[in-house]
Amino acid sequence: MPTIAVSGSRELLTLHDQQVIRAELVTHIGVIIHVGDCPTGVDAFMRDVWHKNIRKDFKADWNFGKRGGPERNGRMLIGVSVLLAFPGPKSQRNAGRHQTGDRERNRDSRFSDRRPR
Repeated sequence: MPTIAVSGSRELLTLHDQQVIRAELVTHIGVIIHVGDCPTGVDAFMRDVWHKNIRKDFKADWNFGKRGGPERNGRMLIGVSVLLAFPGPKSQRNAGRHQTGDRERNRDSRFSDRRPR
C-alpha cells in the first residue's frame, strides 16, 4: 500500500485550512499516512480525520533536545513516496518543517508543498 507523510503548521487550523487539506487528501484515499505527534495544527487534524488503522503516528523523542523534532521527521520519511506539507504563515521560521521538506526534495520521490492560506 502506498505511504505518504503529512506535515505542516502547528497553529490552529481555520475552516479554510481544513478544507484545503481535505481536498488534497481525497486524491490519496487508500494510502497509509505518516503523521507527527504535535497536539495542534496539521498533526492533530490528521489524527482526527484519518483512521488509525491506516495511519502511523510518529512521536518525537525529546531526549534528543531540540533535535527531537527533526529526528522524528526523518523517521517519518522512511518508506514514503510523497510528502504533503501544509505550512502556516509562521512556518518560515519552522526549521523542522523546512528540514523535512529539504530531505524529501533530495530523495527520489515526490514533494508537494501545499500552502492552505
